[in-house]
Amino acid sequence: MLAGAPLQRLGDMQLKAKSYAAAEKTFREDLALRPANGWALSGLSKALSAQGKTADAQRTRRDLAVSWAVADSQLRTQ
Repeated sequence: MLAGAPLQRLGDMQLKAKSYAAAEKTFREDLALRPANGWALSGLSKALSAQGKTADAQRTRRDLAVSWAVADSQLRTQ
């Protein structure tokens, strides 16, 4: 199991509970462990949007697009 997976699950639970600030913190912790992780960026974007942090959410979505594009290319080369 990846080290960040428990943090991703926790962040998802916090989003469902509408604990958006806590979810933001959790996803940022996950990103500190695994920078550019698409799942953490996705969750962070949702948490930021829910808090009305529009500019931060947009930047995070751009980072997510880059992350997914790189992930897809790595899958194609295997």
